[in-house]
Amino acid sequence: MRKVIVPLDGELGEWAKAKSDQEAVSAIQEVMLGHVREQNTRGVEAIFRRNLESFPAGHEFEVANIVGHEAWSVLGKSERISFGKQVKRRPDLFGLEFVRTSVSRHAVYRKV
Repeated sequence: MRKVIVPLDGELGEWAKAKSDQEAVSAIQEVMLGHVREQNTRGVEAIFRRNLESFPAGHEFEVANIVGHEAWSVLGKSERISFGKQVKRRPDLFGLEFVRTSVSRHAVYRKV
């Protein structure tokens, strides 16, 4: 674990004074984790869109195949599921159509 000292001034300082150390640390970690997950997901979406351009129309695939192992493995399980649900909710935004669910229960899409 890495420890970082973060000065809390003004409104944040007042908020932190009203909390125990553990409450403040937990709340700050929760907000930071949400931010990191959002940034990771945006990065993966950009990679997904860029890589998808090189695939021909009619090609079938799972989301992880387009993103690539390196970028996909950076995401935590909940982030991968969340991104997969984002694609499944609106495949048209990515120029895709849902085809089926694979044996491994992953969604399979076709580029239109």
